[in-house]
Formats: sequence, structure tokens, C-alpha cells
Amino acid sequence: MRLTEYLQTTFPGLVLKPGCFHQWKYGLHVELGRDHYPYKENGALNLTYFEKEYQQSLSIFHLLFHEKDEMFLVSNIYGTQKSRIKLKAKIFDRYLKGKEMRYKVELDTLPIWNLDEPASFHISQFSVKCLKKDLAYPLLIKAACNEDFPLKPRFGKGNRPYYPDVYFINVTRNLIFFIYDDRGCEIFAADLQSLHSLKEEFEQKGILQP
Repeated sequence: MRLTEYLQTTFPGLVLKPGCFHQWKYGLHVELGRDHYPYKENGALNLTYFEKEYQQSLSIFHLLFHEKDEMFLVSNIYGTQKSRIKLKAKIFDRYLKGKEMRYKVELDTLPIWNLDEPASFHISQFSVKCLKKDLAYPLLIKAACNEDFPLKPRFGKGNRPYYPDVYFINVTRNLIFFIYDDRGCEIFAADLQSLHSLKEEFEQKGILQP
């Protein structure tokens, strides 16, 4: 099953794009790096803050994705045709462990939501079906958190107007995990019962306040 077919069947009406938290009613928002600030008083980056959010994000990922769960790795890449090819390589060639997986990456084109963008602007949605073991997911998670900061790893250089979005989709448990930047992440469940179960688990683990 392709990504588009899966989403239409399991998350009908949900489009993976900025603002998708407002499209789906079964979702949780988790604040990352709570009670910490990305900069020190002297203006230097607070590496303790980033290490805290990396560990939080990785803990959530392990709760959501088990070793044998089937999943999609999805990335929206925004920009011109040239930037699309470069960033696709930086994400899928770099963070997929097996070379054979790179040939399984599929491409869809999403409609542009901002009509002021030039005709050369594209929203390219790349996806690949895989298992947890196929991904260098600790580095992927770090790169997602580093969106606004000159830290490595990153999805390309910091002068791009649009940073790629990366989504992890658990096909076995019907969950979507999206780290939008260092401030937080969003988790979507396919139905209300799954959302309640997830919320209870997160409260027990101290990820959410009851």
C-alpha cells in the first residue's frame, strides 16, 4: 500500500502539511525542553537544553514504534526542483541504512497552499515503507529538532526559506509522530480509543501531565 492510500483509508481528510494538527481531532501535543531555554545568558547555545529535547523525542519515538512495527518515513521538501533533489538525498540517502531502501522511495506532489509562491516552487512528498531498524532514527530526530539552530545534524543549510518536515507513521498501530521543531511534537491516533490509551501511557511515563 502506498502512503496516499494508507492516509485516505486510515486518516481520511488528513494532509501531511503545516497546520495538520488542526485537521485531525485525535491528537496530542507534547512540549519539549520544558523549563529550559535554547540560549544561555551570554547568548551561547544551551547544549543542555538540546540534549534534553533529544532524549525526550527519542523516548517518545521508542514508545510509539516497536521493532517489528511497519512504518512510513515521510518528508515534505519545499522549494525548487534543484533544491528538492539535493534535500531528498540529504534525508533519505543519509538516514536510510540500506542502499536498497533508497530505491523504494516514492514521490508525490502536494498542492501549494501559498499562491504567492513562484511557479517553480514545489511541495515534494517523499516516502518509504520500512522498519525501525532501517533508519538512523536518533540522527533523524536530532536533525528535526535542530531546525532553527546551527547544530549538526541538519537537513541542509540554514539559509533555506523552508526547512523540510519529517513524519514517522506507524502503520501497525496507526500513529503519526511529527517533531515540528525544538519546541515540541505532535502525535496523531486514528481513533478516540487509541488516543485515550496513548494519553494514559504518556501520563504514566510523565511525558504528559495528568
